[in-house]
Amino acid sequence: MTDYRRHYVPGGTYFFTVAARRRGTWLRVQRAELLKACIRAEQRLAPFAILAAVIMPDHLHMVWRLPQGDSDYPNRWRRIKTRFSRALPGAARTPASARGERGIWQRRYWEHAVRDESDLTACIGYVHANPVKHGYVARPELWPHSTLLAWQERRRLRLAPPPRRFYKLDLRADGARAPATCRPPMTASPALTLAPATEADLPFLLALRKSTMTEHLRRAGAPSDDAYHLVRIRHRFEDARIVWADGRKAGLFKATRNGAAWRVVQIQIAPEFQGRGLGRRLLAGLLQEADSRAATVDLGVLHGNPARRLYESLGFTPVEEHPLETEMRYFPRKAG
Repeated sequence: MTDYRRHYVPGGTYFFTVAARRRGTWLRVQRAELLKACIRAEQRLAPFAILAAVIMPDHLHMVWRLPQGDSDYPNRWRRIKTRFSRALPGAARTPASARGERGIWQRRYWEHAVRDESDLTACIGYVHANPVKHGYVARPELWPHSTLLAWQERRRLRLAPPPRRFYKLDLRADGARAPATCRPPMTASPALTLAPATEADLPFLLALRKSTMTEHLRRAGAPSDDAYHLVRIRHRFEDARIVWADGRKAGLFKATRNGAAWRVVQIQIAPEFQGRGLGRRLLAGLLQEADSRAATVDLGVLHGNPARRLYESLGFTPVEEHPLETEMRYFPRKAG
């Protein structure tokens, strides 16, 4: 048998996958709320911050940040599992394991020590997209047992997590915010900078694409699996630019400039930065440059994607219809 060794980083941030022994265990016995209560009880006993969480029918994913100097997540998980198992009604109980966790749990779980901000972004994106990935809902916000609603509430209030102390989310399904200390709201019109994308940006770009494009791709009938996302991310990668705003990665802008025929290949803004005009500012800057060089600018927009309204407001017009998307073109404006 493989000698599995866990990775301990005091004060670290971890991504966890914890699975039930049998498919559908939690929702079949209608105990998702009980599981949330057990997790909150453990937070009171041995505090830790929950950065993201989702409870699925047969497994859960969570991202935790432990207190400074603390790396004892194994005992936290043992107590959570034991507390939940012992609270089940008699009809739902199964024989207990040697550690008192009962047979509804798989004995092992998977943990990953988060390395950096890009890794964290990818982990949180994976957590919140999981209900869509497994086909339970069409949009991640429709899944009730997730912290996504709290993240959406923060986005509505334009709050950002502090650079080192992250927002502590609870697991309530109503989207209410847990008490937290946050830095001041992000500026309404942050300074934008563009930096060439590198291989180290791939986790961020994958999470970004999944959070911004999956819904539109599925509605249009296009592929939406990770392999397809990575193909699109790699396409014209030399032209990819990471959009930075408020000192954070905020999106992707990819455009080509070939003579008098330019093209917007991809433009994606992270959900927490949407609604602040970043996409409009990026496109307007490109179009102003195109005007000065008498260049046309083309782009494709998936059928049903609301971004089409933005493109039309900037002067793009439909020139060709395809099965999955509409081809649009901007014609340069004459000086004067």
